[in-house]
Amino acid sequence: MKQTSETSTFSPFQARAAAIVKDALQDPALIAILVAALAPALASALREQHPDLLNPRLSDERLQLGSVTIDFGTRKVFAEDGNEIALKPREFALLGALARNAGRALSREQLLELAWPDNVAEEVNERTVDVHVRRLRIRLGDEASEQLKTVHGTGYRLERTS
Repeated sequence: MKQTSETSTFSPFQARAAAIVKDALQDPALIAILVAALAPALASALREQHPDLLNPRLSDERLQLGSVTIDFGTRKVFAEDGNEIALKPREFALLGALARNAGRALSREQLLELAWPDNVAEEVNERTVDVHVRRLRIRLGDEASEQLKTVHGTGYRLERTS
């Protein structure tokens, strides 16, 4: 292999590995496999560091859920009296998925994909959604939790507010 400016700082082993990778990237099938393997990890890292970057229209949006206000910009939820309702990150993600799809029945599988997007959904039982919804109802209180409906045989639906 001839030495180029790209490989001049590499050891012989690293230079050979770089050449193999460069050659492999000429094959569209290998590129597709590489992208499929890396995309979830990259999306998860990006979502963790910049939660609103992947959905900028919601970055400053506030939604009213009965007496509860959801602030997507600060990722906080507030009661009618202005006090913050402490939600765990997964609970906020679940509430956000339901709020963004208000009026639509979402299956447990859909909720796993929306609120557990970091590939954990493949390793989590669908009943995990039920547990998180139960906790969410408790934290939100009576009025707001009444808007979170169970759709038997399907999943859950957050009723639209006027």
